[in-house]
Amino acid sequence: MFRPPYRWLPRTIIPNLHSCWLDVYHGFRNIRRWLPILWFDSDFDWEFLARIMEAKLRWMAENTTHWHVAEADRSRRQMVVCSELLRRLREDAYLDNARRFFGDQPEAYRASRRQARNDMAYFGRIVGKYLTHWWD
Repeated sequence: MFRPPYRWLPRTIIPNLHSCWLDVYHGFRNIRRWLPILWFDSDFDWEFLARIMEAKLRWMAENTTHWHVAEADRSRRQMVVCSELLRRLREDAYLDNARRFFGDQPEAYRASRRQARNDMAYFGRIVGKYLTHWWD
């Protein structure tokens, strides 16, 4: 005889309805948050991927206050640092910053490229080392 996987009792129906409501609520919230970012997304430039990753890391960092893990503060700081590095890479103001320090010397260009490479490497190290640690 066929039996359903669980019995249809009030103690099982009520939590399932609540879970469905939360799924719908979070789905609409995600649409509202992601629509402005994804509307202007394109597949041909790394900057669009950086914008998506930056937004996701910022939202994850905001929600680490609800996490129940011991390393929540450290994870939040790592996510904020990664999102800031992505913002700096996207804005690409390295040459302007180097010119303020070096003037129009050739060293300004080399310093700006070195800083951009360092930011990319630092971002890669943080994500490569701690990505699997950022969970709820």
